[in-house]
Amino acid sequence: MKRLLLEGRRLALAVLYLRYRLAVPVLAMGLVLPLSIQKILVGDGPTPQTLEQAIQLLRMILPVCAIWCPAFALRDYVEGGTCEMARAYTGAYTRQWRLVAFCGLLYLAGLAALFFWIEKQFSDFSTEVAAEWRLQVLAAVVLLGLLYFLAYCFHSSMVAFLALVLYHCVAHVMTVLPTWLSLFPALESARDSLGPDAPPAPDPAVRLVVLAVLAAVCWAAGWVEDKSYLAN
Repeated sequence: MKRLLLEGRRLALAVLYLRYRLAVPVLAMGLVLPLSIQKILVGDGPTPQTLEQAIQLLRMILPVCAIWCPAFALRDYVEGGTCEMARAYTGAYTRQWRLVAFCGLLYLAGLAALFFWIEKQFSDFSTEVAAEWRLQVLAAVVLLGLLYFLAYCFHSSMVAFLALVLYHCVAHVMTVLPTWLSLFPALESARDSLGPDAPPAPDPAVRLVVLAVLAAVCWAAGWVEDKSYLAN
């Protein structure tokens, strides 16, 4: 129990140590997105079109928020002169997957609060909102696993973060293509704009399985890299 309490204290302090950097995801999810969605709703109210606009905005911003805090929190453990000191202080049993998972849980708590509010705004589209919630959770798990793995591969959590942001930007504009590069399926408006030339949409069940396997592989590979990091 004492070890568990000490580990919880370490994780909380690691997040609080981010200080002003914490403001970015907090303001994005607590202020920018709600105000932007309210602006979308002005005039037409909750319709399929405004819901799609809101989802497009969420898919643009939320994945970056998911990896923001763990990217900065991991810096002391994978790069710079403090790397060996920080890892020696925390001990071998405190693999940094716990830090990434802790940041992920904080993000998912904020995500749940945001989607609870969105569901109230689009009460007639509860099924669609719930489906988007599941996609966002799965995308966050995949991205956190990728960040955890790539941070040790690149010996820099910031390089891993920038690589994932670039990947997200590229994948965001490629959602209409028949590719697994995107974490999210194409929106209806994007597919309709292509008309009869639109490629067939991937089966949702297959996409779910592929992303779940990808998440498991990334977390497992990150754990292996984490375990052998200082030895290399």
